Amino acid sequence: IFGIIGVLVAKHLIKTTPSIARKVNEPMPVQVVAAKQADITEVIGATGEVQPIALVNLTAKIAVRVEKVAVDIGDMVKPGQELMRFDHDLLKAALTTARSKMSQADGELDKANQYFKRIKAVYDQGLLPKIELEEAQVALDKAWAEYRKAEEMLLQAKKDLQNGAITSPVLGIVMEKLINQGESPSINQKLFTIGQIDKVLIEAKIAEERVGDIHIKQSATVAFNAFPNDV
Repeated sequence: IFGIIGVLVAKHLIKTTPSIARKVNEPMPVQVVAAKQADITEVIGATGEVQPIALVNLTAKIAVRVEKVAVDIGDMVKPGQELMRFDHDLLKAALTTARSKMSQADGELDKANQYFKRIKAVYDQGLLPKIELEEAQVALDKAWAEYRKAEEMLLQAKKDLQNGAITSPVLGIVMEKLINQGESPSINQKLFTIGQIDKVLIEAKIAEERVGDIHIKQSATVAFNAFPNDV
């Protein structure tokens, strides 16, 4: 019985094991599979860097002492989030001063206008020399100039108070912080650079011989070393 079993096992091994069949000069066993059409999936691996979709530079619109800087490099920020705030006490004081000058200029303009009307009425009656009318006109023009100057000062003070804080316009990461608490930036000085990340770019390093396998709008899976369990 054992001899029969041994013979059967040997035949089976010869029919199924190419190395044994070769040793005993028997035909090599092969496995036949019916041909069919199927997709072949090939993975092209590459390393790279994540880049923001855009860089947003934020500049100073006013030259006032900085009261508070609320973020630092690397912080993630949301649209509308306050990044820094100028000294509101100084801005409010400037607005109060501008309103006072506006009120004073308005009063001076009213006085100059009334004086000009009286001088012109007397001049029209031929009771005053022309030089008197010209002097009244000069005074009125000066009052108008002071009024317009005070008006511009008031509008600027209101605008400065509205610009008393710098906020982020986008979802992103603080790439640069070029201002500190207590400093007074100049007009148009760059304060922050925000890397916009609501969408990002992946700069991948593809092997030159595989570049031809990449095409526009091809999907890709991205994994981060810092977040190994997230894709």
